[in-house]
Amino acid sequence: MAKQHIIIAAGGTGGHIYPAVALAQTLEKQARKVQWVGSGAKLEKRLLSPYAWPVTEIAAKPYRQAGWLGKCQLAFVLAFGVAKAAWIMIKKRPAYVITTGGYVSVATALAAKVLGIKVYICEQNARPGLANRLLCHLATKVFTAYPNVFPQLKEKKIHMTGNPLREQVIKASDEVEPARSQKDKALTILIMGGSQGANIFNEKIPSLLADIEEKQRIRIIHQAGAQANIQEIEKAYLAHDIQAEVLPYLDPITRYYQRSHLVIARSGALTITELIQFKLPAILVPLPNSADNHQFYNALYHQQLGSAWLLPQDRLVRPGYLANMINTLRSSPAHIEKMQHVCQQIRQQSTADKIIDHCVSACK
Repeated sequence: MAKQHIIIAAGGTGGHIYPAVALAQTLEKQARKVQWVGSGAKLEKRLLSPYAWPVTEIAAKPYRQAGWLGKCQLAFVLAFGVAKAAWIMIKKRPAYVITTGGYVSVATALAAKVLGIKVYICEQNARPGLANRLLCHLATKVFTAYPNVFPQLKEKKIHMTGNPLREQVIKASDEVEPARSQKDKALTILIMGGSQGANIFNEKIPSLLADIEEKQRIRIIHQAGAQANIQEIEKAYLAHDIQAEVLPYLDPITRYYQRSHLVIARSGALTITELIQFKLPAILVPLPNSADNHQFYNALYHQQLGSAWLLPQDRLVRPGYLANMINTLRSSPAHIEKMQHVCQQIRQQSTADKIIDHCVSACK
C-alpha cells in the first residue's frame, strides 16, 4: 500500500517554519509522506536543509510590507501560487493540508479548498496573523496555543493544543536538570534578541545591568545577531565588571537553554514555548512593532499565568527597571521556583501528535 501524502505549507519566518517541521517529523514517524510547500526564501532553505522532504516553491508575497505597486501585483502572484499549489495537489493527491501561517499558506489553502481537500491551520500567537484571519473560515479545524484567538469561530472548530516543538528540542529539554543542579553556581542569564539580534538589547542592556547585585555570581550569555559588533558589546559588559559571553548565534540553542537559569527575550510564540519546555523563567520584552501587537499579548498571557514577567521596551530602557527585576529574583529564590513550577504545569505534552490525531480523526 502506498504511503499517504500530506502537504505542509509554511514559510517566511522561523515562527512559522519550526512548528511545521515538528508536524512533519511526527508525520514521518507515522509513515506518511510529507510534501512541503514554501516560498523558497533563504531562511526557509537553511532551516529545511537538514531534512529530506521534497519542497515545492510557489509564488507568494507578503501583503503588509508591500507598497502600492506590490499590492496591485498581489492578485497575479496569488493566482500563480494557487495554480502551482493545485498542480502539486493533483499530482500528489494529499489526504489533507496543514498550514502554520504566513503568506505562502494563503495560496495553498485556497487551492486545497477548490479541490475539496481538507485544510487545517495552526496559529502560534495570542493574536492571529493576517493569513490565518483570512483562512480560518476555510479550515476544518484550527489549532491554537492561546485562548480566545478566534472568537468569531464556533468552539468545536478550535483546539487549544499548544505549539508543536521539534523532536531535538523536546529531547534536549529532558537533559536540563544536571546542567542546573549546582546550588552554588553563578546565576546564568541568557539574553536573546531573535535570529537577527535586537539592536536595543545590544546597545542598552550592558549598562542597564550595571546596578545588579553580586556581579561576581552573575554570568551573561548574550546572543547579539550576525551584524552586531561583538567586541564592542563585550567591552561594554567588562566596563561594568560583568562576565559575558557574546555570540552572533546560539547554535544549537538548546545547549544554551540547558545552561541558563533566567532568560531576557522577545516574546515570539515559539521562543516562549521553548522556554516553557525548558522550565525557564523569563523577562519578556515584546517587540513594539510586532504585527497586531501580538508579542505584547503573548507576554501578557504568560505573565498572568505566572511563568514570566512582562517588561515593555519603553520601561526596559529606563535606568533601574531591569536591574531591579533581576535583583528581586536573586534575593527571593521563591519567585524563580514559582515560575519554574508554572512552566512545569503548562508544558504541552505530545502537541504534534495531538494535532495530527485531530486531523486524521476529522478526515474519517
